[in-house]
Amino acid sequence: MKRIDSCVSVYPAFRIKEGKEKEIRALLKVIISRAENEPATEIFSMAYTGNKLYLRESYTNLEGFKAHLDSVSDIISEFFSMLELETLHVVAPQSAAEEMKSLMSAMNMQADLFVLEGGFAR
Repeated sequence: MKRIDSCVSVYPAFRIKEGKEKEIRALLKVIISRAENEPATEIFSMAYTGNKLYLRESYTNLEGFKAHLDSVSDIISEFFSMLELETLHVVAPQSAAEEMKSLMSAMNMQADLFVLEGGFAR
């Protein structure tokens, strides 16, 4: 049965710094293996075009996103050091919107925040 969409989703696009493509792919394998074991992580996928990386992340709720950040806290600085953020879209219910904006800001990431107003999830 489908449920009302209350997911927190993060869609960043990065430029991979020169010479870091192999390292970023290896580190993303680690991140994805951790995300697979996070109960509230619904989607975590990566896509590439040239030297650009796009991530699709979706979590059941705000707590799920925070749990993901905790699970990668030991490698997140290394990850971001190999990338330059180009765009960041965050989609969240009103109840999580301000905290998501604050979390992104704390990571020095400027996000376009979109507030959910309807839809469904599985």
